[in-house]
Amino acid sequence: MKVHPLAQIIPPLTADEIERLEASLKHGFDPMKPIITLDGMILDGRHRAEIAARLGVEPTYAGWVPAWEGDTPAGFVARSIIHRSLSATQRATIAAELLPHIESDAAKRKKAGVADLGEKVRQGSRAPRSTATAAKATGTNEKYVEVAAKAKAESPATFEAMKAGTVSMAEAKKAVAPKRPAPSTIPKSTVPPEAQEALDAIPAFKEAVNAIRACKRQVEELSHTKPGVELAARWKAIEGHLHNAAEMVKFSTPHSVCPYMPNCEVNCKTCKGRKWVDRVVYDLLPEAIRGSK
Repeated sequence: MKVHPLAQIIPPLTADEIERLEASLKHGFDPMKPIITLDGMILDGRHRAEIAARLGVEPTYAGWVPAWEGDTPAGFVARSIIHRSLSATQRATIAAELLPHIESDAAKRKKAGVADLGEKVRQGSRAPRSTATAAKATGTNEKYVEVAAKAKAESPATFEAMKAGTVSMAEAKKAVAPKRPAPSTIPKSTVPPEAQEALDAIPAFKEAVNAIRACKRQVEELSHTKPGVELAARWKAIEGHLHNAAEMVKFSTPHSVCPYMPNCEVNCKTCKGRKWVDRVVYDLLPEAIRGSK
């Protein structure tokens, strides 16, 4: 029997999982856990079907039946991995692959006036987001599903590595993150002295940011001690202030020579005559200007 396309989205069992399943099926097929079929294809239980055939064990089949009003085959397949030994990243890739089917099902239900979980609603009411539905069904979180969907669209190699469990979510985020344009550069010999002085101070700014973050960690450690009981009561406010201080210094750090150099004038609205710009100003510049140097 062929495997349903939806079931093919789920990664195969590992060698250890196959071994445990085979050991279990040697004692016979559990009729309470039938192989689920849809349209003459296996929707769930393809490994049990393969092993049963190999062992000469007669399996039990059952057609797919919605668990509740509004349930769909895509939702069923998503829930079928809940007990699998998969990482949150792998689950996110499965949710991303099932997402088009879940979105299509959601659109049909919305048109019919039924919400994602089968709760009847008025026509035009907003149903839960499909990404949230897919994330919950597969046992991961919505942000991970969004990253996986982006990787699937923009970096297929990264997506396949995520699905195989060889790339972490942190690595995947870096792979699909928007690439920051390189700071504008001009020959060092033509960099104005005031701009060079600012650029030379970049390490000092970074050191200041690190110092504030180190102070934050030190204060947090003190808040966990007995003498720091009052500090603990004020920790949230202190943490916010220190975080903001570090971010303000970070984004005030000199970033690059003014992109309008060497034609930058005293009344330049971009650098205000300083010949250099900080991170905030640079990020606000049109991409065409940032990449022009």
